[in-house]
Amino acid sequence: MGSSFSPIQVNIISKLDIQQINERVFQIGNLSNIDSGFINVVVSILNKGSKFVPTLNTSPFILVKNFIYDFDSELNKLNSKIFLQKMRANKNSTNNTFNSNQSRNLIDDPYSNFLNKSYNSSLSSSLLIEKEALDLKYEIYNQLSKSFFDFKNNLSAIQISALRLFSRHKQFKIVEADKNIGIVILTHNTYNELASEHLSDRNIYEEMNNISIEKINNDIKTEILKLSKDNHINSKRILNNLFVKNDLVKFGRFRLMPKLHKSKFGIRPIINCVNHPTSRISLLIDCLLKPIVYKTESFIQDAQNLIQKIGPRKFPPNCRLYSCDFESLYTNIKLQDALDTICDYVKDKLDFADINMFAFRKLLEILFNYNYFVYNNRIYRQKYGIAMGTIAAPNIANIFVYCFEKSFLYIYRPLFYCRYIDDIFIILEFNFDINLLINSFPSLTLNVVSDEVVNFLQLNIRLCKLTGSLIFSLYYKPTNTFSYLLTCSNHPSHIFENIPHGLIYNAKRICSEFHDFLFHTRKIFSNLLKRGYDSRKLCMISNTISKLDRNDLIPYKNRNNKSN
Repeated sequence: MGSSFSPIQVNIISKLDIQQINERVFQIGNLSNIDSGFINVVVSILNKGSKFVPTLNTSPFILVKNFIYDFDSELNKLNSKIFLQKMRANKNSTNNTFNSNQSRNLIDDPYSNFLNKSYNSSLSSSLLIEKEALDLKYEIYNQLSKSFFDFKNNLSAIQISALRLFSRHKQFKIVEADKNIGIVILTHNTYNELASEHLSDRNIYEEMNNISIEKINNDIKTEILKLSKDNHINSKRILNNLFVKNDLVKFGRFRLMPKLHKSKFGIRPIINCVNHPTSRISLLIDCLLKPIVYKTESFIQDAQNLIQKIGPRKFPPNCRLYSCDFESLYTNIKLQDALDTICDYVKDKLDFADINMFAFRKLLEILFNYNYFVYNNRIYRQKYGIAMGTIAAPNIANIFVYCFEKSFLYIYRPLFYCRYIDDIFIILEFNFDINLLINSFPSLTLNVVSDEVVNFLQLNIRLCKLTGSLIFSLYYKPTNTFSYLLTCSNHPSHIFENIPHGLIYNAKRICSEFHDFLFHTRKIFSNLLKRGYDSRKLCMISNTISKLDRNDLIPYKNRNNKSN
């Protein structure tokens, strides 16, 4: 795959074929100055999967030593609690009496001082080991001495050395590609050039000088306090939860994800907004918008929800199926348009006594206008589009798009219509002009696909001409690498039972026809066996799930009902 990114030349976009690669690993940029053997070892680790957890201990001795250190740290906490409880129990006694009682509870052990100095450095020098804690310690050590450790390392010594060397020096960047296509290795220069090229677009971003995170946070606090003073926010509890503490607040962090699945190379910008000055505001807006979004007629929660909504409905044999998606939805939303449109829509639907409509609009405006983030020690503000990374972004986009599509739905009444954020599935009469839908979104670009079988979310959907029913089966994106978690990964054992159960259960729920279920189960089997899963357990899971009634799997489980 080769491409250019003007004015930056992307030197290399190639797949690194090292032995049998399951995870797709790509290289962007010239890594000729780095030892190729080292890169090959790093790629062999990446090939194990992005969720693979290595075991870095090189011997049982190190494993036991680390266990002892961790255990002693937790024992200190337990000892502190016992000590404090005894203090409370003797709070009515004099200090002399308390000290006397404590001295009788201590163990007269020759190793007491040694243990205190060796393992209790985090405790105060006046805090001695209690009898209960020391008894527990001796019992654990006694059991540990009788234990046998079946030590298995999931990385070779060479791989561990390479991983530690990379962790120290970071000779290149390892990032996730967009659409789960795999993992990308980039040179630092190429990564910085791609990011700088994107951030240089002055229509979207502006670089800010001489501004601090404390000033931004204080400005936001001032605006929120004014809302409270003017009685637009009537709850002190909500008011206090809108603030991020000065010692925690920080700028958003910019990163990029290469788009290798498109014919024209590009990047997807992500801004990490954890502990951002607007993060609490974003959470509140998300909570307020979520119930409104759920009530819109086009909303679906997931693929399972679509199957529920379709139910036993029948459609004309000559109707057409369409799958549509918006091009870069979040980054193409004009903020002022979104502010006016969303506020106008929710003004008679916002059912929350502690915040009025004026405060809601002001908080949304703060969220849009204070989207500051940092990259390479430079501070930027995004002034166009919604930041991908703020928690309220999906529901803001949901409401914004619905405000355009509701007119289309009211006027033309399609046979069926649903949308999951930026993906649309629609069924129309054969002679219906799809441009009427496309033109309903004047500020957004809608891509449309129509065929006998269309892909929507994780579904393949087709129409049975004889019955008029929709037939569902599983859809795998071309970028899917089937890199299921390796069984040698350092995860709890139950994880490796849940993964095949969830995959096969999902196939049974989605597939309308049993032969489709068998086909996809076999495909899941094949890929799980390659990742080290036990064939006997897979057969047991498959046989159990195959006997279930699909109609019982389609409704959501009632999480409040313990019998389920």
